[in-house]
Amino acid sequence: MKLFSLVTMVCLVVLAPFVRAEAADAAPASKGGNTRIISEKMTHDAGKNQVVFEGKVHVIRPTMEIWSEILTVILDDSGKKNGANGASPLGVGGGKVDRIIAEKNVRIKQENKNGTCGKATYFVNAGKILMEQSPVLVDGDNRIRGTTINYYTESGKSEVIGNVDVQFTTDDNKKPSLVDSAAGEKASQ
Repeated sequence: MKLFSLVTMVCLVVLAPFVRAEAADAAPASKGGNTRIISEKMTHDAGKNQVVFEGKVHVIRPTMEIWSEILTVILDDSGKKNGANGASPLGVGGGKVDRIIAEKNVRIKQENKNGTCGKATYFVNAGKILMEQSPVLVDGDNRIRGTTINYYTESGKSEVIGNVDVQFTTDDNKKPSLVDSAAGEKASQ
């Protein structure tokens, strides 16, 4: 019983600053830095400095939502080694998230942009999502596919690498976009 209490306390110390796991229906998180993760199961491994969520995982951040079957939150262990940055007396880091890895049936939504893939890694500090395993990113009527897609959440930019397949629509009443202009220049040369 004491071991169970200790494990529970460690999980609360690690997770309290950045995440709240619930089995209730999801509601968007408030503005700010809040992250909410909902799943059927959660496992914390202090040795690996990670928390794994399994079963109908739903991540809600102020600017983005992610759904998957498995989600691994990797904590930044920089404070764990030197006792700084909010490390607890138990030697567990204060809860800064380094990256989030979503696997199996991954869906990502940010405003009117949607993405799907088999695996997505969100690098929190860089604001970058690396999409792998048949990634597709859709923005309105525009769609991109490739071997991997790097999507930058703050700027909305994307980089597609390998087997690139892009479908985009244009409005004939508007000026051509940079993509259209570049294609036209190359065709006339």
